[in-house]
This record gives sequence, C-alpha cells and structure tokens, in this order.
Amino acid sequence: MKEDDKEKTEEDKNPQIEVNSDEEVLFDSDEEPEYLSKVMDKAVEDYEKADIEDINIRLMKAGVASLVDDEDEQMDKLYNLLNDEEKKTFTRLAEQMHYDEVGISQSCFKKRENE
Repeated sequence: MKEDDKEKTEEDKNPQIEVNSDEEVLFDSDEEPEYLSKVMDKAVEDYEKADIEDINIRLMKAGVASLVDDEDEQMDKLYNLLNDEEKKTFTRLAEQMHYDEVGISQSCFKKRENE
C-alpha cells in the first residue's frame, strides 16, 4: 500500500461507497492482491509452530470443526468453498508440506566432505 493511501480516510479512498455515520465499511480480505500469499505464509508459520491439538482447538473456536462428524467429508466441504486459485495454491502447499514431512525433497546422497 502506498504511504499516501495510509493517511487517507476510507471515504477519500473509496468515494463511491456510501456509509452512514453509524456504519462501518468492511472489505473482504480476499480482494487484496496479496491475500493468498499472506494466508499461505501464515498457514506455513502456524503449521511449523502449532501441534494438531492447537490447530483443532482454533478450528473449533472458529466454528469449523463442528460442521460435520466425518473428517473427510468436512475437509471436502471446506475445500469446495475455495475458489480455483485458492485450490491450486492449497494443493501445492499441501504437497510441499507432505514432501517435507516424509523427506521426499531431501537428497538420499550425502555431501562429501572436502579432504
């Protein structure tokens, strides 16, 4: 975001949006150009720091864990809520996490030490 834009009010930035004095302008975060990369970075950071129990607690607090009893069905429903770009990014991220976890991305050859 430009430095000038930070100083502008929401009305100055978006004059086409009319808001009453008792209302607040809410923007959908996935309209931001950097949205997907921010979400990916945060997901990787959380995945590396949190254990599965912490993640499940956060999902439950967000109301996600109570959607359905069957975990596979729940994951399918959540995945289907993503748009095409988010699905591609999620798939790449999941594959990379899987590769890192099982060590596929690591070489089976040891580096030789220089004598």
